[in-house]
Amino acid sequence: MDHKTAIKTKANRARSIKAIGAAIEATGATFTTEAAYYNPDKEIRWRAKVGPYSVHGELCAGSNVGAFGAHWCTDTYHPATFPRAFGCRHGVSVNQFHYGKATAFYDTLEQLCESVAACLAEIAEHWSCFSEAERFAMDSIAETKKARTRAAFAQVAA
Repeated sequence: MDHKTAIKTKANRARSIKAIGAAIEATGATFTTEAAYYNPDKEIRWRAKVGPYSVHGELCAGSNVGAFGAHWCTDTYHPATFPRAFGCRHGVSVNQFHYGKATAFYDTLEQLCESVAACLAEIAEHWSCFSEAERFAMDSIAETKKARTRAAFAQVAA
């Protein structure tokens, strides 16, 4: 289904979200949706998460883009990065400075579903390569950085 058709009606957006959700849930990733607070009848946002990695997008009836976007990121302050060859294998543009964000665009809903599922499967495998101790250490680093940032903001605000 092309982008224009997928976003045209509320029923089409619901079918599209169902297809995206089915593809994502088949990989074992967590899938959530939410209506946009400023236009809940015309826009649905979706997100999938594996470890500290997530991908999100939206289906908006008012969009003139003509393509589906998938935006990848790691949790704020988390030291995890995307594998170096991730972009080459999946046609995803990975930020070459810090490897913590990536973006991809797809012409059809089927391409979006197929690519996001393949990417999530690779990310899940990549994340599972780390031992429990390594994952705990990375999560601890992220929590320490968050606490320092909060403390700095509180000091500035005081």
